[in-house]
Amino acid sequence: MTSTELKQFALHHFTRRKDYYSKLHHEYPFLDIVLRYYNSHSNVVEIGCGAGFFLNRMSSYSSCNLLGVDICKAMIYEARKDFFEIDLLIGDAEQLPLKSKSVGTVFMRNLLHHLVAETPNLSKKNAIGALKEVRRICSARSDIFILGQCILSNVTSWFLFWLCLLAAKLNISVRRINLRDKVVVSFLTFRQLTRLLEQVGFKVIVGFYHHPYTGIHLGMNFGDAVIYARCGEE
Repeated sequence: MTSTELKQFALHHFTRRKDYYSKLHHEYPFLDIVLRYYNSHSNVVEIGCGAGFFLNRMSSYSSCNLLGVDICKAMIYEARKDFFEIDLLIGDAEQLPLKSKSVGTVFMRNLLHHLVAETPNLSKKNAIGALKEVRRICSARSDIFILGQCILSNVTSWFLFWLCLLAAKLNISVRRINLRDKVVVSFLTFRQLTRLLEQVGFKVIVGFYHHPYTGIHLGMNFGDAVIYARCGEE
């Protein structure tokens, strides 16, 4: 399967399950960190905004221009129906339709593990590419808040990638571990994610690993990386 095919499977999945993804999930303690450190005085962007619920919540705490970007047209259409005050764009996280140094705050929630390619290493390169795009659009001293599903073991991450890919090729669904619609995922470890942020030019101010999924997915230790980082001076 090619990277393009894998992306299309993900788009199909989000389109089919737009009602589920049109609700906020696992927002704590991420929201606690956001409310503690959020202090933007310029443009605010959420990459992978879905149906816009998180940005709509942030409108209560900000008078700045709010912009949501998502590659899934169905999710953007849902957001446009409900949240007229938010600007919305259809766009790819790896090629953001935004000007360089134009953003003061970036939110990214549960996106990176969907940027898959033919192998785990190529998927990691996609994640790096997306983070480089975030760095490009950020002005000096911009903030990024990330909520990302991670896994403790790199070995387990590799196993899950190939399991998902095999299931996709055989068109097998296993709802107990959320394998469906031929979606393939590639999880970073928490350490990998923080290193990648530093590699592209961010300084991690707050970062921790939260475990809301413990005991699920065949007992594998999933969790949420909750990260607040700041763009370094150029």
